[in-house]
Amino acid sequence: MKEKNPIDKAIKGLARLPGIGEKSAARMVYWLLGEGRETLPDLAKVFSELREEVKNCSGCGDYSVSDPCAVCSDSGRDQSALMVVEDGKTVKVIEKTNSFKGRYHILGGLLSPRFAIGPEKLRINELFKRLESGQVKELILALSSSQEGEATSQYLSDKLKDFKVRVTRLARGMPIAASIEYLDSESLKFAIGGRQEV
Repeated sequence: MKEKNPIDKAIKGLARLPGIGEKSAARMVYWLLGEGRETLPDLAKVFSELREEVKNCSGCGDYSVSDPCAVCSDSGRDQSALMVVEDGKTVKVIEKTNSFKGRYHILGGLLSPRFAIGPEKLRINELFKRLESGQVKELILALSSSQEGEATSQYLSDKLKDFKVRVTRLARGMPIAASIEYLDSESLKFAIGGRQEV
């Protein structure tokens, strides 16, 4: 069987990205081959650096060029407050509000039986290990109000009863089934300020 040519490979590769179908991928590839051809070397370099230089922070789990990341290594941040989030995108959104000065713990997803994502596939054991140090006094659940987010929050709330830590969650002013990364800064700032006991 004949191997696919580079154009077909590029289209197939781009179509694997979330939110990009085969038609969009084809438009991108043909643009890159035409008027965007001069950007190909720069893109190749950027993606190579992304692969080679970015790693996971051993503290929070976020992507970073250093380990620990800038947030985890910032001695000015409150080590007694730990915010649990789904992913690094959420951290970026929350950081833009400039309203949280603690640390983060990234789960790497949400519980979802539908997609066979159980507790063992998330960074939940790492969270428990962080809590064992006794430094964390408040754990803030900042998960989306989707069905998966609610299930994950409930699971964590049940498991966290064994730890001597105050568990809160973002205020309920957030829209139902909203993804945190799409909230505007003011709404998110209000939700962080109005967090409640779980």
